[in-house]
Amino acid sequence: MESGINMEFRLISGKDLRNVWKLQKEYVDEKTKLKEIKELYLKYPKLFVGCYIKNKLIGICIPGIFDKEIYVKGIAVEHNYWKKGIGSRLLKLFEKQLKSLGKKKVTVPSADIDWVEGFYLKNRYKPIQFLIKVKREKLSKDYKNKGYKILNERAEGKYKIFYINIGKYDPKLRERLKILFNADEVIYIMEKKL
Repeated sequence: MESGINMEFRLISGKDLRNVWKLQKEYVDEKTKLKEIKELYLKYPKLFVGCYIKNKLIGICIPGIFDKEIYVKGIAVEHNYWKKGIGSRLLKLFEKQLKSLGKKKVTVPSADIDWVEGFYLKNRYKPIQFLIKVKREKLSKDYKNKGYKILNERAEGKYKIFYINIGKYDPKLRERLKILFNADEVIYIMEKKL
């Protein structure tokens, strides 16, 4: 990290939720709603961790909940502070907080971008599944017979989402699956034991 920059890693206070939302929207998911951030914070305030410089929030790691399981919903750091180890430090603090709640593992849906996947791999996350998202009208009738066992599936708006197991990290397989299933998105679900 650059010398002279005094960074503080700590829990995010409720008064900073609008800033959390802005970072989440800009760097992770533009569809995120402030109401969703506030609801998550009410349930899990100890899992909202941030990086501050002179009391200004410049990085976040926040939880999400799916099927009653907590996962990493987003890590975001202002662009001016990229490549300084902030994301990794936020992730470690998040993991520590999660472990203090008795959790033994954490998962994250990665983005289908090599450097994002590389970030999680560097932080000792292992790919366990692919999440495949296909518009229902583009989904072939024989999608279950493409040589991969579908673990579970669900409908989400105009999409069908399903999961398949994988053996190892293989970005080329991700691209092949995108073509094979005519998918809009194929992303890794990664996991780390705490």
